[in-house]
Amino acid sequence: MDSRDDYQAILDELSEIIQKYDDSYTIILGGDMNASFHRYSSYTRDIDFKQFANEHNLSLPKLCKEQDTFFHFNGKDSSQIDYFISNTDIVTSYNVLTRELCNTSTHDQITITVPMEKSIDESTNSDNKCVRKIDWNKIDTNEYERKLSHKLDSELQNLDLESLDNFIDNLCEIVTDTARELVPSKQNSGSRTRRKGRVWPPHIVDIIRKEKHCFWKWKQAGQPKSKDNKYFNELKQTKKDLRSAQRQLEASKRQDNLINIMELRETDQKQFYKLIKRQRDHNYISTSVLRYNDKIFSDSIAICETWADYFQELSTPFDNEFFDNSYKQLVEDDVKILQDLFNTNKEPLEFLSEDDVGKCIMSFKNGKAADEQVFKNGGKPREMPNSYRKITVTSTIGKVVEKLHLSKNVNIIKDKQSRLQKGFTVGECPSVAALILTELKAEAKKLKKKQLIITFSDAQKAFDIVWHSGLMREMYKGGMTGDNWLLFNEWYKNLESSVMWQSIKSKPVHEFQGVRQGGVWSPTAYKVFINTLLKTFEMNGLGAHLGSIYCGIPTVAADDVTLISNNPYEMQTMLNVLSDYANKHRYIISSQKSCTLQYGSKTEHLFTLNGQPLQNSVKATHLGIDHDVNSKYGVKDCVPNRIQTARKTVYALMGAGLHGLNGLNPKVSMHLVKIYVLPRLLYGLDSIILSVSDMKLLSVYYTKLSKADPAFARAHFH
Repeated sequence: MDSRDDYQAILDELSEIIQKYDDSYTIILGGDMNASFHRYSSYTRDIDFKQFANEHNLSLPKLCKEQDTFFHFNGKDSSQIDYFISNTDIVTSYNVLTRELCNTSTHDQITITVPMEKSIDESTNSDNKCVRKIDWNKIDTNEYERKLSHKLDSELQNLDLESLDNFIDNLCEIVTDTARELVPSKQNSGSRTRRKGRVWPPHIVDIIRKEKHCFWKWKQAGQPKSKDNKYFNELKQTKKDLRSAQRQLEASKRQDNLINIMELRETDQKQFYKLIKRQRDHNYISTSVLRYNDKIFSDSIAICETWADYFQELSTPFDNEFFDNSYKQLVEDDVKILQDLFNTNKEPLEFLSEDDVGKCIMSFKNGKAADEQVFKNGGKPREMPNSYRKITVTSTIGKVVEKLHLSKNVNIIKDKQSRLQKGFTVGECPSVAALILTELKAEAKKLKKKQLIITFSDAQKAFDIVWHSGLMREMYKGGMTGDNWLLFNEWYKNLESSVMWQSIKSKPVHEFQGVRQGGVWSPTAYKVFINTLLKTFEMNGLGAHLGSIYCGIPTVAADDVTLISNNPYEMQTMLNVLSDYANKHRYIISSQKSCTLQYGSKTEHLFTLNGQPLQNSVKATHLGIDHDVNSKYGVKDCVPNRIQTARKTVYALMGAGLHGLNGLNPKVSMHLVKIYVLPRLLYGLDSIILSVSDMKLLSVYYTKLSKADPAFARAHFH
């Protein structure tokens, strides 16, 4: 290894391999790591290796002792750099063999024992059933429209106000069942024991039949091998024609694939992950156990019901010693008054035409794949429910109604929201929030004596525990009235959802709080829920300014409010306002996940949130940009981390052919790098101040990338 960058490149390559097999296999990594877990000096390579291990939840076996395994040729220096590490506690013995005289290597041998079981029954698990996605290319859409219209006409004839709810509930089933009826029998059938053969186009099928017929005639003739024999020559020629047709087909597919890649755009993330899947393609294995309330569940039915219990607890309002119950009563009384007022004084909704509904439907994205587990990663255990995000798949009818309702209110909400809210807003760029932070840091550095204090706050389970009464009151303050407000209020009444786990449906989960992640309204609803907090800071001028321009709360993620001030007393006041708002609106700001960065301060100030001390950190991440308090511009780790992300992207795209020799041609390789690798390399760098060393690192990486792939180098040269 010549440098730290080379070592990190190897770790990134291992990361891609681990990410491919982590869901299906137990990972064991062994060998000369060129780094140590037990060295007390702060070697950069040791730090990188420990971060790599933590990122993939890899650890030393409990039986591993602190013992030197590497002995330098000088006979003086020694260290422990040879290890076996694993993501589970699977190693039953770990031994470092005694050095023998015949061992001329500088490393000692290590042996481990790992128990393995092979099941006699090789049949696949019947619980892992795959719900097949309908292939609309194989369905007669005209026949689908005819059948669907016939079914809907019969349903609409008997439709009245009393049966409207049942009709909406059954509508999605009618649409799905009609499509299923027209699915070809082979696609609609269940699992097959026989391996499915390749489907050839008609002209190749004809050649295959001809080849089989020639083979039969040749066999009937006694299988002659003379070059003058008619049957032998016919068989030989048909085989040649078949191979030629198959090669032409493969060449045509390769050409089509190259054309599709060349038509890709930077924003087409769906195709990006489709390309990555070629390398990481493996059967997704869901967690086999679930740990909840100090109990372990392994049966599929038990796991499904445990998920329901967990989400029911999450959807049920809770109390906290800091919550303001008198404010709760006040808000609930206000909501009742508003409901009576709008029921009495009617403000009807704006009429919707058929064209409005049609445009709304056409605006939805299609071709989406079925949802999978949304695992948060970050070293969290897979068997814990808290390691997963709650994403709700709402009905098609519900999405249409939500989007139509939102489209009529989005301008009202935008006019009332804080101008420093940069997230979930049309026409706003989230990176502007990062730019504001950079400008404030630059001003504080320029004035030298001016200190800058930044607090990154984090709300626990923000979307999942939104208080419905508080949300309805904030909606009214945001300008929503009449039937418009009543419709939104009705939307959050008697909400129910269920967990679908391996084709098993759980008992209903009654949602008494929270806005559904995955819902059309949800991001905007949460933005309205905290808008009064942001406006309070803005109207009172609490926080940092650039000249006369207020910049104290640049916010993007609705649940992560950033507070910036030049005065420690003002910062504590801002934290008090934040905690007071959270206590009144019944959500919790995590003092463990929240942290403070202090620039230009001679003394370290201590801040509290609800009486709990906040962590004074030396580094933190905001919008994917790594900030620190010790470097010249406060972003020394940003460029190395961007390079690491770009390198991982290159490794992920190798399955799509982004490599030399037999990979994609130079032009296509260059296109993939431009639309997928470079955006990830340069993300956020336009919002920070880059040093000369940062520019050099970027230049060196780009040069190495060019040299690593000869095809890319040729394309870059031309």
